[in-house]
Amino acid sequence: MNLPRLLRRLFAFSAAVLVVIAVAVAILLERTLPPKAGNIALPGLSAPVTIAFDLHGIPFIRAATETDAAEALGYLHARDRLFQMELMRRAASGTLAALVGPIALQNDEEMRRLGILQSAQSDESSLSPQARAMLLAYAAGVNAYIDQRGRFAAPEFLLLGRPAPWTVTDSLLWGKVLGLWLSGNWRLELRRLALSQQLPEAKILSLWPPDTDMLPETAALSSPALAGAAQVALTWIRYFPEPFTQPTQASNEWAVAGSRTASGHPLLAGDPHLGFGFPSLWYLARVDLPDETLAGANVPGIPFFVIGHNRDIAWTFTDTGAAVQDIFIEHPTKDGKAYETPTGPQPFQTRTETIKVRGHPDVIMNILITRHGPIIGKTPDGKSLLAVEMANLAPHDTDADGLLALNHATSVADAATAAGLITSPVQNLLVADAAHIGFYTTGLIPIRKAGDGAWPVDGADGAHDWLRLAGSAELPRAIDPPSGELINANNPTVGPDFPVFISRDTYGDWRARRIKTLLDSDRLETPDSFARIQGDTTSAYVQTVLPGLLALRLPPGDPAAPAVALLRGWSGSMAMDLPQPLIFSAWTTDFINDVLTANGVDPNKAPYERRMWTTSSSRSSARKPSPRRSACGARATARQFSKPLWKPRLRTLKPPMAAIRRLGGGATRIARCSPIHC
Repeated sequence: MNLPRLLRRLFAFSAAVLVVIAVAVAILLERTLPPKAGNIALPGLSAPVTIAFDLHGIPFIRAATETDAAEALGYLHARDRLFQMELMRRAASGTLAALVGPIALQNDEEMRRLGILQSAQSDESSLSPQARAMLLAYAAGVNAYIDQRGRFAAPEFLLLGRPAPWTVTDSLLWGKVLGLWLSGNWRLELRRLALSQQLPEAKILSLWPPDTDMLPETAALSSPALAGAAQVALTWIRYFPEPFTQPTQASNEWAVAGSRTASGHPLLAGDPHLGFGFPSLWYLARVDLPDETLAGANVPGIPFFVIGHNRDIAWTFTDTGAAVQDIFIEHPTKDGKAYETPTGPQPFQTRTETIKVRGHPDVIMNILITRHGPIIGKTPDGKSLLAVEMANLAPHDTDADGLLALNHATSVADAATAAGLITSPVQNLLVADAAHIGFYTTGLIPIRKAGDGAWPVDGADGAHDWLRLAGSAELPRAIDPPSGELINANNPTVGPDFPVFISRDTYGDWRARRIKTLLDSDRLETPDSFARIQGDTTSAYVQTVLPGLLALRLPPGDPAAPAVALLRGWSGSMAMDLPQPLIFSAWTTDFINDVLTANGVDPNKAPYERRMWTTSSSRSSARKPSPRRSACGARATARQFSKPLWKPRLRTLKPPMAAIRRLGGGATRIARCSPIHC
């Protein structure tokens, strides 16, 4: 047989094998697709449940009882999002590395160190019978789908095998993860301590100017060893865009009274800016019961509607930004078996965690726990330890009952009861019924003996211990204000004289100002006018800061001049087809970098998240515009425009980047900037 014929036969055989493999893979993938219609037997239903889908794939569930609806919703969540749910519970419980390998080890170590799984397990005992029944029914629906489909439940499970049954604890883990996402002042305390190796305390605090007049009662603790411990602790805390993290988040909400609407009834708008994901964090659905209707957004993993409306009220949330965590500096005894407290040495509690890592040996963690919380870092000599206390992980969490009560609420007044049951995270809950509008704060905020949560404090003397946790009844609230409007866009909700200290470090009020401007008109509001406000792209932050930038006097021929020319007459619109937002964001970014550089801190090594610097620096620069700082930013913009274009961004944003290109170049960092907090 000659060689050409052999090669032709070999090629034909290989092609046939590839076709067979492709057909087999296609058949397997097709088996993972759920049926489009039919009758499904779910155990435990009290009566038949009907599910229909609209043109967008949003399910409409009609059930006789809410537990029947919860079971049907669990089945749908598993049908559409089971792998997403699997990743969530594994990431939260610290078992993700067993599935995907070392890439998730840092996540698992963080979750194990903080004891997220143990917290969720212990909170099961705090559930009311009603909430437990809902979670059990939901789990039954998820597990019915797993039992029916096995490893064909989703394409990913063809390789990973049949998923484990869903449990009530798995659902409670979602609340723990959300509490961590939406609270982070412990990271900020660590950053300040880490910077103390390079900058004095006063300079560090000036980089985060407070919005209140409250100052720490005692000088901050600092030493090179403690700063190093903080720097090491920050290395195992993950930030976006690292795997299994969330990007910068923010939200808007507002409501107006019936006297200001065309219908004569209140209107409410909610615009949560949680991180983009594929699939989305949210799952839209509608549930019709004999005596109730629920519609809005829930989350795969729980049976409750997080934002939405029932027949009587509508509700939404924004993040408060409360300081609900503290870093305590603990001092171990010489034998290392105990640590100092106001009443003498106390032995450490210990916990051993074994982390399975796919394709690698197990990782063993020996975790020490103090009266404040787990140890997250130590100085090189071991004489000082860093422990973290978190109100969002306080025992007896009743979030599930709070969301259930909110779903059941029939009035703004009822929502107050629900707010008191939502123990984490601290959120701004906005509610409207047919006649009233109301604002409540959920969650628990620590009452400290001293201090403002800005800096790690000594844990041995008890001077900064938490006295107790303040609940919703003691936190900001407002019902039917004389103005007829309630607005929050993560801005502070109280002044420094409020009895409960919320936080030293807050978001700016730029978005809230813009919303108020758009609402302050003589028109009667309608759903369409609210939608236009939600679609508004004008930044009040830009309008405040831009005059300082435009006041610069640049020498003839300066490479920044064309960029500045584009900014003149700019309204502050952050529309994606404009070049100005990219230019302004680049200037803002380099302004921050230049401030750090001027103070001897390498921006590439600074222990920070850009969001925290952007919000605090913007407050400072907006209060007292500085020609020197503005010039610093202008030089940065000039440098940016002398760098090569980032080609992928040019393809996706041709109009603005084409304009930038005509100026002589763009920048990678321009493309990465986001105006979400403007």
